[in-house]
Amino acid sequence: MLRDLIGVPFDEMNCANLVINVFRRYGITLPDYEFNNIATSAAMALQREQRISDAIGAADWVRVSWEPTPPSLMVLRSSSGHVDHVGVYIGDGRFIHSDRRMGVIMNTVSDPRWKHRVAGYYEYTG
Repeated sequence: MLRDLIGVPFDEMNCANLVINVFRRYGITLPDYEFNNIATSAAMALQREQRISDAIGAADWVRVSWEPTPPSLMVLRSSSGHVDHVGVYIGDGRFIHSDRRMGVIMNTVSDPRWKHRVAGYYEYTG
């Protein structure tokens, strides 16, 4: 269902656009609430963190403290600890996201590069 997205360049599908696209493929249309600004903003990491928080708070999202179910919004921190990236948990310990250098890719949540960066999972309830 998502394999055709792998390799799409970041400038064609940033992380926020990818989230919207993936949720749509699961039959969920996310509301129009500046979610796109999360990834495209040239603002500093702290401002992006606030935008992600605002976006999650503006819609019907619930933080998941148990095993997430697909599709779940996956919020990630930078190496400095600021939230600056989003992806979608798609099941079986995997998530899809858009990387600035590699475009759309899939990774495992248990990958050491990502495991410590997970800030939380959110399920859409709207």
